[in-house]
Amino acid sequence: MTFARAVLDCAFKKCCMRSGGYDGGRRNYFFPRLGTVNSARGHSCPVRTVIIGKCMYLRFVVADIDGDSERALGVFHAVRYLRAAGKLHAYEEDQHDIVRWWFNENLERPTRFTASRAPFYRKKSRALSWFKDTATEHLARVRDLAAILENHGVPVRTVKAKRVGYVVYEDEYQIVAEPFADTEC
Repeated sequence: MTFARAVLDCAFKKCCMRSGGYDGGRRNYFFPRLGTVNSARGHSCPVRTVIIGKCMYLRFVVADIDGDSERALGVFHAVRYLRAAGKLHAYEEDQHDIVRWWFNENLERPTRFTASRAPFYRKKSRALSWFKDTATEHLARVRDLAAILENHGVPVRTVKAKRVGYVVYEDEYQIVAEPFADTEC
């Protein structure tokens, strides 16, 4: 993601008429004043930070392959399998419960995991969940799960991508997509 500072020239004409004439209306409301910068002429000019580019998506995976998606297994399933095998310590189980509870409260459960048409229960779920890079608190909680795995010698890899596949679900914090053939995940 690239950030660029956009500075309005203090001599910015506030006209929106086709003739180019000034109609007397206040037209600088298109540029929210998040900050000001003094120009070379000593005038105060509004400044706005503009985000250029697309969102980056992140996925935390282990070396195992998921049977449904046939891609790298995500940390949520990896910790669950480790717990089912009875390999977690009591404090790690408590941490896992806390993180799971937090995600249940703060992250919507995706409604679809396939790009296929209904009935979905007959289709193999090949879609993968990715976090948006703007979901900072969610990413911090996922790293708690990664720490549990790494304590048991399971290396966790963070995969980053700008193109994740055919989107089947999206909300403020995550995206679920069936991966393209060339998508590393």
